[in-house]
Amino acid sequence: MYNRRGTVSCLGCVGTLTVFLLSMLMFLALLDFLEALPWQKKPEPDKFVCRSGVKCYLAGVKDYQAGNYEDAARLLVSGCELNYPASCVLRGRMALEGKADTASPVPAQYYFRKGCQKGDPDSCHLLADTYYRHFRDRPEGVDMIRWAWSRACELGSPEGCLGYAGFLAETAKSKQEINAALALLDRTCSLAGQGELCQNAGKLREKILGRTPDKANSAKKPPEQKAAPAPLPEAPEKLREACSQEDTAACLKLGAYYEHDEGLLPDKRREQAMEVYGKLCQKRDPRGCQEFRRLKNALGR
Repeated sequence: MYNRRGTVSCLGCVGTLTVFLLSMLMFLALLDFLEALPWQKKPEPDKFVCRSGVKCYLAGVKDYQAGNYEDAARLLVSGCELNYPASCVLRGRMALEGKADTASPVPAQYYFRKGCQKGDPDSCHLLADTYYRHFRDRPEGVDMIRWAWSRACELGSPEGCLGYAGFLAETAKSKQEINAALALLDRTCSLAGQGELCQNAGKLREKILGRTPDKANSAKKPPEQKAAPAPLPEAPEKLREACSQEDTAACLKLGAYYEHDEGLLPDKRREQAMEVYGKLCQKRDPRGCQEFRRLKNALGR
């Protein structure tokens, strides 16, 4: 465009440029709204980065079922490190089976131990079983077997109770240990019900009584008297004090102590044991409720 003097006017150019820039800004704003700009493309999520143990476990199970064992192993390790015991259990089983790496009990016991330390009964049972099969000759082997199987049983694992009963019966050096093994067989059935595990417990009981010197007398006793356990390591006073401070494990041990206290009449044993278990059940502790129902059913109430 020219003005009256014949020179070029930039007003029209500026206007055209302004319209063009506004159009571009509006177009870019639309792309931004639609998240269609190249730098806005979100990267694919990394499936190995999970913020919770359960998410890692579920993703690991999915890969495991699909046969992607290496990916499953990575996810399950993350889940175990995030304190999800089921991840520890499956990763340990994979180590024993040789999936994702060479079969070895060494990494398996590591993962089972982590799960057991978090209070998982299955992990404790598998830890004891792995030590029993592979590491019982180590200096710490027997102690680890006893600790892990007793912990599994305390946490409510019928497999743990049965495994510990078999180990005690195999290594028993006194009548006291035989009685403890019989008590564990009773607990196996109380936890598992009348199924295969209870049947196996019955077979083991017959085997134990078959090699016990006073088997004739033992066979005439009711199951409750056969199952007198070994004395508890803690004094009753300490258990009562710990139980009063809401220590669940101490309360369960105290109930078991009352239940088998030879210094009390049978009815008094049940009464005191049910009182302890009943208080636990009132606090909605599942193990306390389970033991309370067991005694209640034994009385036919």
